[in-house]
Amino acid sequence: MVAKDELLPHPIYPASNPHPKDSLILLFHVTQFACGGFVVGFHFSHAVVDGPDAVQFMTTVREITRDGPCRR
Repeated sequence: MVAKDELLPHPIYPASNPHPKDSLILLFHVTQFACGGFVVGFHFSHAVVDGPDAVQFMTTVREITRDGPCRR
């Protein structure tokens, strides 16, 4: 098991604003692993992204990284 501190070794936000997520409308964080894989995390305000848009974004990321459309 990987320790939480190894996954995100540096804070995303400055210490002067411990809860900036409340004021952001869109936030993406990409972590790339030594093996070449990566994970995309995101936080969004419903004012700019709704459920179908979030699904479309993740589907597009998957298609770009896998060189083709999702098979269902």
